[in-house]
Amino acid sequence: MKKTINITFITLLCVLLCSCGSVSPKKSAQRDLKNYADSFSAAYSESLSDDEAESDKIAKALVKNFSYKIGKQSIDETTATVHVKITNTDMGQIMSDAAAKANDAVKNGEEFNAQEWLLAQMTAEDAPKTTIECDIPPRPSQRQLGN
Repeated sequence: MKKTINITFITLLCVLLCSCGSVSPKKSAQRDLKNYADSFSAAYSESLSDDEAESDKIAKALVKNFSYKIGKQSIDETTATVHVKITNTDMGQIMSDAAAKANDAVKNGEEFNAQEWLLAQMTAEDAPKTTIECDIPPRPSQRQLGN
């Protein structure tokens, strides 16, 4: 699930960053990142569970802790790059904890509702978070700053 979420995030981010527009690279990155959470929730709310309401909860929980900070942009003669710090729920940690919980439940002959537990962990106020820093290249329409 972690790889799927990471691949989905990267794909969606690339699509958002490649859409048309003629704003500055920094404003473009800010706009696209603001739209990310809503786009992700809308795109995946129907595919995460057989139950539509439960699926919607999971999709929203996946981006509940999504935040970003736009850093400096570097511009040379023909291109610009924006430095971004992105924070979200640490699904790797949560999935690791879920596996340990499930293993303990099996050993002890107990029932374990993984989906319910995962949702509770993802929406907890003290949910683990992870932050990455990356440089976002310009969208195709911004590769030549003179245009």
